[in-house]
Amino acid sequence: MESGQEHEIYRAREIVICGRATASKAMGALHPAGALYEKPVNLERLQQQHAVFRGKLEAHGILVHDVGDILAKDVDTSVGARMDLEDLAFRTLTYIYEPSPGDDTKLESYASDRYKRLVVEAMSVPQLVDVVLTCPTVTVKRSLRDTGATASYAFDPLSNLIFTRDQQITTRKGIVMSRLRSEQVLGNIDQPIFPVSVGLPTFPSSQGD
Repeated sequence: MESGQEHEIYRAREIVICGRATASKAMGALHPAGALYEKPVNLERLQQQHAVFRGKLEAHGILVHDVGDILAKDVDTSVGARMDLEDLAFRTLTYIYEPSPGDDTKLESYASDRYKRLVVEAMSVPQLVDVVLTCPTVTVKRSLRDTGATASYAFDPLSNLIFTRDQQITTRKGIVMSRLRSEQVLGNIDQPIFPVSVGLPTFPSSQGD
């Protein structure tokens, strides 16, 4: 995909939108104010409105991509694209080992990069996309039963991807990603999935710029 900036009101031919209901949006909807949402969200209504919005854009001849579409682009036909998505999910997923007296090396291996890689490689494409958008942290500790391990989960979802445009400057040579003050949107810069996924050069600005 080639990018270009002719004019800020130049007619759109191909765009990326981010309104489809996803796991990250569902997490943001649990506390709208904390996610910088204007008001509480009905996810079913959101899906309906998103479908109408997308349909109107396509009716004007615009090629529309959703965030999930971009992340999953070519993964069914390209081994490289699948590996790129796996690598992005691998970097986004965090394992933390919480040791206890008497732990053995097998338990620690459940929090290793090797084990995480096995987990990521077995995931379906929708699973990988969910991992990228929800940024999970898994804490592993000892259990006295079954596999010998138990896990707890925390998430830092990208629930506000809509604001990616606010810190983004598109030029002919690539995209400049600046940093905003709001914690809720910092992940959009740390995980710049839009330009990375479509192969655009990205130039992060320094913090506070």
